[in-house]
Amino acid sequence: MTLSLDKLQYFLNVNHFTPRRYFMADGRCILIECMSQKTLQVFMLSIPSSYDFSMSGVSHVFELENVPVNALTEDLSDFAHATEHIMETHYASVDSHIELPEHHKRPMKDHLDDFYKQEVILKNMTKDETITIKNLYRQMQRLKYCILGMQHTLVIIKCNFVIYLTNDHKIIVYRVRRSIPKETSSFYIAVNFNIFYDKANVIEPEITRIYRGIWKVLNNNQEKHTRNIQEIIERRGTIVEQSRRLLKRKQDYLDYIDKYTTLLENLESNRTSLSKELDELKMADDEIHSDLKRVHYKQKVEKKIHKLDKTKKEVASILEELNTKNQDLTLTIDTILFDNIIMLDKIFKNFQQFKKLEEQN
Repeated sequence: MTLSLDKLQYFLNVNHFTPRRYFMADGRCILIECMSQKTLQVFMLSIPSSYDFSMSGVSHVFELENVPVNALTEDLSDFAHATEHIMETHYASVDSHIELPEHHKRPMKDHLDDFYKQEVILKNMTKDETITIKNLYRQMQRLKYCILGMQHTLVIIKCNFVIYLTNDHKIIVYRVRRSIPKETSSFYIAVNFNIFYDKANVIEPEITRIYRGIWKVLNNNQEKHTRNIQEIIERRGTIVEQSRRLLKRKQDYLDYIDKYTTLLENLESNRTSLSKELDELKMADDEIHSDLKRVHYKQKVEKKIHKLDKTKKEVASILEELNTKNQDLTLTIDTILFDNIIMLDKIFKNFQQFKKLEEQN
């Protein structure tokens, strides 16, 4: 179905959303990054294959090419594995805590994954790019359990890679042909266009709740992973204290985000009131001859609006920076802690071989 992009953009603007970036694959727009004009909440609009937008003359369009994901035999770089059961337990339930077994009859990777048997290797990629893709792919494998049973999906973007979780939980890896100049990690709730069209006026609070739910899961997992690492290394090192400080920093980010979001909403409300007042003054100008007092007052209102717009821009910039820092910090910590549980366990098991060698010789 061909739909005018102008009509789509108009529909977004009417519902107070701004399209920021367009992502195309196989000559068709598949994702549109949108931002709320009220709270700066960002999400992805997933475009079904039945729609075809003409992107001629549109800026901020990124062409995506599919990255082949092939089976890879186990090597030392692939230490992070997890069973589907434990993945679902950690990322779908925020209350449960699975203790790591002290002695493993099976390898640790079997305890923590059968699901990652389909490991990924990327053709024509540098070593760093391959590692990035593997980390993002594994992270999406975990995050998908946060939204089981929901109508929405997820997208992760880092560097020039886009990891897209489809509605049937298939993970598609894309590379952006024209690199996105940003190395931080960001993930988005992806809303199907048909769903968005039906509930555009109520979609924002729903998306916000999902984001906050995922943050809660990841923050709980940070504490779980930290406790497990603490058990493995027998309370050695400073990892626990560092994690606590970082968790406090993430909570500070969320508190500031709430404060600045409220401030932005209040500024928007004040601007709406001033704009209405200005419109009434302009209508009065058309009806009767304007006197100097009215002209002066109208200029005063216009200055207030200009000052509000400047303040809104400053607040929006701070809010966007806070969201970026919070997302990047949370996703990075999640990857580090999850992988380190397995890596440290494997290291200490290797060291246990020293005792056997002493006994045998």
